[in-house]
Amino acid sequence: MNFLPPLTNSARKIIFINIAVYLFFALDTFFLKVGLIEKVFILRSSIFQTHEYWQFFTYFFFHTDLLTLFFEMILIYFLAYPLEQNWGEKNFLLFYFICGVMSGVISVLFINLFGAISEQNVGGRVYLIYGGAAVGYSIITAFSLLYKERVIQLLLFFVLPISLKGKYILYIAIGFLLFSAGRDTYHVIIGLSGVVSGIIFLQFLISYVFGSGHNNSSFFFFQKIADFINRTNKNFQKGFEKKNNFQQKKEFNINKMSEENIEATIDELLEIISKKGFKNLSKEQRDFLLEASKKYKHKFPD
Repeated sequence: MNFLPPLTNSARKIIFINIAVYLFFALDTFFLKVGLIEKVFILRSSIFQTHEYWQFFTYFFFHTDLLTLFFEMILIYFLAYPLEQNWGEKNFLLFYFICGVMSGVISVLFINLFGAISEQNVGGRVYLIYGGAAVGYSIITAFSLLYKERVIQLLLFFVLPISLKGKYILYIAIGFLLFSAGRDTYHVIIGLSGVVSGIIFLQFLISYVFGSGHNNSSFFFFQKIADFINRTNKNFQKGFEKKNNFQQKKEFNINKMSEENIEATIDELLEIISKKGFKNLSKEQRDFLLEASKKYKHKFPD
């Protein structure tokens, strides 16, 4: 069985650009020592003060760590193939670029709106954002939501073959983010911004960017959330009605109840009176309260 998909044109171009930028960065770091690459490519949280807005379009091509670059390019290599098959090369490149920009905007807005989010950012220190992690999470989100039931084969540690449904890739990715939340807030923000960007693109932008031939009919993310809320509300109402019906049908024989049960039943009936009024009590419930008042009258003398 072949576990390696073909290298698509879009993946080849993205990988080439990322490697080229890294090589220029390495050349500048070890020989030129000008710092031009960092100045041009790194996105800073102070961008709204410095007005260096081009950084929104460059940060996701810049890497300082060869190992991180390698794994992010492997991710693109594996997941670009089905998305490019579905959308086409041009559209996948547009998706990659737009989600990268959106993720940067979301990250900067979050940092600036909520202030110091970690010990590394206290005192107004400028936050540096770079790397392809955000757009990588956008790709994972798109693949997992569009190919939820597709079984894919991966090589775990490049040795062990495993089969996995597409939807579980996103679960694993988000789980990894949440697991690292206490230690690395920075990467959690970047990763979640990528997830949000992928969702926004699929829900709202895909038909505008790709044209009317592509739509979001297979992905109603926010409709699913609304349906879930409606189902929860209906279940809550059914549970409340069931509880009331139980109270209406319940046998209110004060002579067969323990003192603890009598007091609990009195509390339940008083709650009904406070919410719906005395008229909503059944005859058995009203008689029960009358009997209870007589029974406990000696406890509350005038």
